[in-house]
Amino acid sequence: MEPIDLKRVMPAPAPSYLARERGFAFLRAEESSTYWESPAPAVAFQLATYYVHYAHDCFALLGFYAY
Repeated sequence: MEPIDLKRVMPAPAPSYLARERGFAFLRAEESSTYWESPAPAVAFQLATYYVHYAHDCFALLGFYAY
């Protein structure tokens, strides 16, 4: 395999994602392919849903990332 030329590779977009049926959300302030180099914040959290650990009143901040 040849070395990866970073000037020719385009990073994938990183849209926000809501898995309502699983009780998780991943929210990004920058959703384009520049997300990977952007200082824009992103957060992942758990919603209050019966699926996740069978707790109706849970809210858990799984991660907050900011530059």
